[in-house]
Amino acid sequence: MSHTDNTAAPEPKKLGDLIDRLGVHATLEEGDFITDVVVLAKVHMEGGAIAVGIYSSEDLQSYDKFAMLRMASDALHSGGHCHHGHGGH
Repeated sequence: MSHTDNTAAPEPKKLGDLIDRLGVHATLEEGDFITDVVVLAKVHMEGGAIAVGIYSSEDLQSYDKFAMLRMASDALHSGGHCHHGHGGH
């Protein structure tokens, strides 16, 4: 989504309230904690177009985003809801 005319790009918005309103919840085991987040969002754009937005924690590196998206895809394809890795991040 680029802006090629003279209009300024919209200011980034925090997604916490939106995610809460949409009913997104996480079930964590005792001792588990979330360190990074990648959010996929179906975005209805002005004019009727639909896009996919990918938003993430500020310091999350591209390779970590890719790995998290890949793990999520694998979990969905195998019928699971959550994929726990071993070791690493």
